[in-house]
Amino acid sequence: MAGMMTVSANIALVFAGGGMGALCRYLIQQCGSAGTASYYNTAGVNIAGSVAIGMLWALFEHLELPRALYLLAITGFLGGFTTFSAFSLDVVSLMRNGQLAASMSCAAVSVIGAIGGCALGLYAMERIIRFIS
Repeated sequence: MAGMMTVSANIALVFAGGGMGALCRYLIQQCGSAGTASYYNTAGVNIAGSVAIGMLWALFEHLELPRALYLLAITGFLGGFTTFSAFSLDVVSLMRNGQLAASMSCAAVSVIGAIGGCALGLYAMERIIRFIS
């Protein structure tokens, strides 16, 4: 019975975090311009989420934070916030509309920016941790 309570609590944490992350993503995607430029809102979310996940990863490793917080923040919030499936749809939509250059540009910005953002977030937080420790 105790194991079932843990699974239920974990599900609730991921659910709550995912909902908050998805809501934040939606609000960000409503900002800005329409047309091809709006696809870059998705790229921005992916990059920001990657920076955040790198920073949180460093904090979780350094501070040995509880698994429940990891489930809420990383699995839930950032899982709901980052938008790789929406990114994929944006890239394919641009391709289908004959905007191959915009499609490839959006893909490159997202992938390079997200991986670079994750590395930057991890590096920055490790430096901050060393500075304050």
